[in-house]
Formats: sequence, structure tokens, C-alpha cells
Amino acid sequence: MHSFFKDTKSFHKSICFIFFTICLLFVSLSCQSMQEDAPPPKASPLSVKQKDKAVKTPPPRLYLINGWEYSVDESNFHSLDQKDLQNLQNLLPGGTGVIYLRYVFTLPKELRGKDLSCYLGKVTMADQTFINGSYIGGEGRFGPDNEFSAWNTPRLYPIPSSLLGTIPNILQVKIWVNGEGSIVAAPFIGLPQDAKHVERIQTFWSSRIHLLFAFFMLIIALYHFMIYAKRPAEKENLIFSLINIVSVVYLSAFYLWELPGLPSPNMSFLWFQKIVSNVFMYIIPFMVTSFVNSFLRRKENPIILFLRILLVLVPSVVALTVSNYPMLHYVRSWIQPLLVPPMLYILYVLFSSRKKGKSETKALILGFSPVVLTVLADLVLHSVLRIDDFPYITSIGWQLAIISLLFIMANRFSDARREAEFLNKHLEQKVKDRTHDLETANEKLSVTNEKLEESNNQLEEAKKRADMDMQLAVNVQKSFYPKKAPDIDGWDIAYIFNPMAGVSGDLYDFFSRGKTLLGLALFDVSGHGIAAGLVTMLAKNIIEKKFIEGLGKPLGQTVANINATMVQDKGDIENYMTGVILRMHDSTVECVNAGHPMVFWRSAKSGNVHPVVLSNAKEGQGMNSVVGLLDINEFHALKFNMRAGDALILYTDCLSESRNKDGAEFGQDGVSKAFAEVKGESAQEKLDEVLKTFKSFIGKTPVNDDLSIIVLQKK
Repeated sequence: MHSFFKDTKSFHKSICFIFFTICLLFVSLSCQSMQEDAPPPKASPLSVKQKDKAVKTPPPRLYLINGWEYSVDESNFHSLDQKDLQNLQNLLPGGTGVIYLRYVFTLPKELRGKDLSCYLGKVTMADQTFINGSYIGGEGRFGPDNEFSAWNTPRLYPIPSSLLGTIPNILQVKIWVNGEGSIVAAPFIGLPQDAKHVERIQTFWSSRIHLLFAFFMLIIALYHFMIYAKRPAEKENLIFSLINIVSVVYLSAFYLWELPGLPSPNMSFLWFQKIVSNVFMYIIPFMVTSFVNSFLRRKENPIILFLRILLVLVPSVVALTVSNYPMLHYVRSWIQPLLVPPMLYILYVLFSSRKKGKSETKALILGFSPVVLTVLADLVLHSVLRIDDFPYITSIGWQLAIISLLFIMANRFSDARREAEFLNKHLEQKVKDRTHDLETANEKLSVTNEKLEESNNQLEEAKKRADMDMQLAVNVQKSFYPKKAPDIDGWDIAYIFNPMAGVSGDLYDFFSRGKTLLGLALFDVSGHGIAAGLVTMLAKNIIEKKFIEGLGKPLGQTVANINATMVQDKGDIENYMTGVILRMHDSTVECVNAGHPMVFWRSAKSGNVHPVVLSNAKEGQGMNSVVGLLDINEFHALKFNMRAGDALILYTDCLSESRNKDGAEFGQDGVSKAFAEVKGESAQEKLDEVLKTFKSFIGKTPVNDDLSIIVLQKK
């Protein structure tokens, strides 16, 4: 182990030296570029005023923006809208073939008689460019048999002064288009130094920076593969090494033209895109997920692993089986959403592990943050602001993430190394300390077991007393409620009262005088347990008393009186109630709904079900508050007539808010639909059918609340 630490420490030093060298090289190249692009010194000195003017005056340029023409046969040219420069495939039948772009221009005076350069920016796929019929340059390979896109190579072509005249000149660009074709830049003709400066900046950010990072990632891959070879148990080193290798290949689409001899003459652009730009795109998130799981020592469900493999295989097989590039370009937009599930899964793993207190998760989240930030930046810059000349930076964000992960891995290794050194020095003392701790712990455990046995006996006794108290509370509450629906004339009543456990927070009551039904009530107290049950018994007496006292008053005033008494009598208790009170007079029903689930009315004639609401109320009416929360003086009531066979259903929120195994809620729509589909004639039959539909919906999922339902039907 000592030898391993010594070797790895030396390799760490080598890595740091190489990385420092790369940084110096990068700075050197940047400074050299700036020096080469700077204007040559003047022979005669300038005054301060002249120097300021020279700095502020931009180099002369002839921008090639508006005025392009196009042709598909090099004879009949048509005007081309500027926006179509980025979608040339739309101008060709089938989106494939050669298109000719022409720009007729007259040089401004400051550019005449000089050697110039033409900067076209990025051209997709391949081009051949001419000035006044003379070839000045081209990039990429024309198809259809041997095409290869140079989409990431900025076009910069020299224009000798001998090719230009004072009469209007013609710039013609012959472009090979295959499913995509574009000029993505603000093209211009200008002085060679100026155009070269723009081209170098674009080339650096488009390709050379990726080549630099690719070299660095190869070193990272080699380093972590060596660590894995010495410590195979730490598989995250192998996975991280493979991630770097795959990333190098995937990013080659950006820097391929920078490598000598590439692309080779026989290299297929279609297969290069299939494998490098498509298959590898799905391998990377798969490997990143595996790295995160391994780094966090997280065991993965085999089913999840199988699904992750499918999310690599399915889009890869689709991409590999297409027959041409336009189809690949089209299919890619349909299979790219398959990248979203693994990305979301990575976020889920990171944040769920963070919640479980794994300290290293925070470092991983910060490590991956450059990717998230650069993806968002690309979306804003290219999709929202449409700054097409600005290079895509998501790949740079990924490379920064690789560097961040490198430091995270190095930090873990450093911690492990320090821990190992500490153990080597203090192992014997730690063994003594642990032995003493175990002996002390055994003594304490013996005493604790005795106390624990005594505590368990006390807890069992307390539980028995609590069970007896709870049963007493249940019996007392049941004695307060009606044992059955009243036997009255003109109305058929069925109900169910099913407490979830122990005392219930639901409250129901029927008000009658002889054989005449005066009204009924159904309330639901907030909360559960003893407190809610005590509030129901307090509320029942108040509701019954105020209902009888208010028979000659508007029902809304009666509910307001109930509310005022509840607020006063329950004091500082926070529980409140939602509920419905009905009052009957012959066939007329008066209803007040105080924040309770909707009451539904079923017509016997049509079988249609309608909610009982104030359909023509003024603004603010029909939205009654709950009872017992605030001292409210006004509750709004609704009056309506019921015919023979018409029925109402009242229920507590357990019926509408219960969910099935998929998390779907039965809902008030489910109550309405179930009530509309009943076939039974009596109130009890209707109630039974609604319950049957409800239980079929939730299946074996247990309910989490008290369930009370009342069906009231006019005879």
C-alpha cells in the first residue's frame, strides 16, 4: 500500500505539471494570436488625438447580409431572404443537392486596390467559393457518394486584388446540401488581418478549445485507469476513465478537421454521425449515471438498470438503421427526448442522496452545474435571442464538469490517503480505544437492558389504559349520534358513518318533528384523533340547539349563529369545521354549504346530476367560509324544489379525495359520475352503488380519513 501511495503521489505531480503546461500553452497561443492580429506599427508617430481616433475606428468591411440570390441550376437566380441562409435545404426539392448563392457587390473606396479576404463563417455542409468566376477556396466534400460536412470550420478565403474590379463584382458560393444547409454568421469582405482575427476567434471557440480539452481528458482517462488497475474495488475510477475516452470521441465532431489527415478520403460522414454524434450521445448519460451510483456507493435496482440500458439501445439501433443523412437528421429530433429520463434520474439520485445526508453529493451537484448552466445559456442565446454566430458552449460546460469531477475524485483520494496514513500510525492505539469502548458499552448495555425491560412494562400498561380510554371515547361519541335514519313521511334517507380509527372527526345529525323531516347536517372537523372527536360532540349540541331555535329565521342566519357560538365555546382550540346544513319544508329544500365538498342533485326524470350551487348569485356569494375559524355574520343559502324520485348526496372529503394505487384522485367528478350511473330505486340502493364504484376505483389502497355519506331522496 505504501508503494501504491508513493507511485500515485508521483503521478499526481505529473498530472499537475502537464495541466500547468497546457494552461501556459493556452495563454501563449492566445497572446500570440493577439500579437499577430494587431495592426503593424506606424512609421511616423501619432498624436494622442490621432491615436484615439485610430483605436476607435473599426476596420473597413463590406457586410454580405441583404442582397443574396440563389439558384438550383446556376442559371436562374432568385432573391434570397436573409433568414433562409440558415435553412437552405428548404429551397431544394427533397432538401438534397447543390445550391448556388450569389452576391453582387461594389467595393467601397477604402477596400479598392487591396488584397482582401472573404469571411463566410460556418457553412453547412460543404462549399466551393468563387470571385468573378475564379475559385478562391472551399471546405468539406460534396456528395452524394463521398460527402463530409465541414460544418464546424469557419470559412476564410483570400481574394487577390487582381480578381476584383471597379465594376460590380460577383461572389458565388456553391454549397452541398443534404437535409441541412446554412451559412451561420455575419459574412463580410474585409482586410486580411481583420478577417483572420475573426476567423481565429471563431476557430478557437468552435474547435481548438475542444481539441485542447480532448488531449487533457485522455491524460485524465489514463490516470484513473492506472488507479483502477491498482485498486479494482473502486470502480468509479474505471467508469470515469471510460467517460473521458467516450467524451473525447464524441467531441471529435468539433475538432476532426483540426487533426492531420482527417477526415480520410474513405471515411463515411453518415456512419461517423451515426456512431459518434448519435450512439455516443446516449452512452455518456448512461455512464455518468453509473459513475454517480458507484461514487455514492449506491446499489441500483436491476429493473432501473435494465431500463437505462434500453434507453441506450433503442435510440442507438434507430440511429444505426437509417439509410441516409436527412433521415438521420430527422429521426434525431424524435429520439433526443430519450435523453431526458436519464438526466432526470441523475438529478433524482443526487438530490435524494443529498436528503439522506451523504456529504459528497453536494460536491457532485456543484461538479455537474457547469453543464446545466451552459445548456441554459445555449437555449437562451440560440433559441431565444437567435445569436447564431456565437458558438455553442454546452460542450465546454461538459468539459468543465469533467475537470470538476477530476478534482472531486482527487479530493476523495487525498482523504483516503490521509485516513490510511493516520490508521497506519495510530492503529494499535485505536484498537485499544475500541476495546475499552466495547467493554464500557457492554456494561452500559447490561444496565440499559434492565431499564429497558422496566420501561417496556410501563409502556404496555400505559398502552392498555390508553386503549381503554380510546374505546370509552368511541362509545361516548357513538351514543351522541343517531343510531339510524329517522322514519319520516315524504323522504327516504340512507347513510354510512365509517370512522377511520377510534373517534371520528365527522359529524352527522337529522332534525325531525314527529313524522316530519325538518333538516339534516353533515360536518367534518379538521384534524384527527381525540381533539377532533371532542370538537364534534361540542359542535353537535350547538348545531342541534341553534337549528331548532332558528326555524323561523333564514337558514344563513342560523349557520352564522352556529359559527359565532362555536368560535366562543371552543376558545383557543384551532380545529374548525366544514359542513352542509339542509332545511326542508314540503318539497322545498334550503341549503347552506360552509366550505364543504359539493352537494350533488340527481334528477329522477332525466337522470342528470347537477351541483347544488348559487348559479345566479352576486359576486362573493355562494363562497361560504368554514365554521369555527372566524366570527362571520353572513352565510348564503340556496333554495330549490325537489320532485318525487329526486335525490341528493352529501359526503365528507374522504370520498372525493381518496386515491388509487396510481395516485389518481376519485374527485368530485368521480362522485358526480357514480351518482349519475346508479340504477337502484331507493336511497339505500343508490348509496350502495356509489360505494361499490368508489371501492372499485381505489382497489386495495387504504383510505386515510373518516368516511360519511348521506343520500336523501324525495318520495
